[in-house]
Amino acid sequence: MPLASSSRVLLSSSGAAIDGSPLSGGYAGAKRMIWLMANYANGVANDLDLGIRFQALLVRQIVGATELGRTAAEAYARRKGVSTEAFLGGFGKPLEPRDYGEFVVTALTDPTYESAQAFAIRGETGIHTLAG
Repeated sequence: MPLASSSRVLLSSSGAAIDGSPLSGGYAGAKRMIWLMANYANGVANDLDLGIRFQALLVRQIVGATELGRTAAEAYARRKGVSTEAFLGGFGKPLEPRDYGEFVVTALTDPTYESAQAFAIRGETGIHTLAG
């Protein structure tokens, strides 16, 4: 039975799906697979007329304000031979956890993003849609 109105499901991926993640083993491949899974799920949802739209959300920078993000930034900074602050500065404006949350709410409520297969967020540029 179709849903009364269209529902959207965000699947959390990562910019590693595009740029790779050389210190993380299979992480980048797994994050790309999430993007593909959203596409596959959309095919099934459409075939069954479920009224559900799956979208992949890719964060295109490390969020240095979180413990995990800081740890990753420190590792990548060591690898590049730069300070953690310099490494994080390469992303431009930091993506704070609150900004992340606001971008997610916007992506779910702004009709601009309703039909996107995937979209990315960055502190400096906000939200932008990605092609297949």
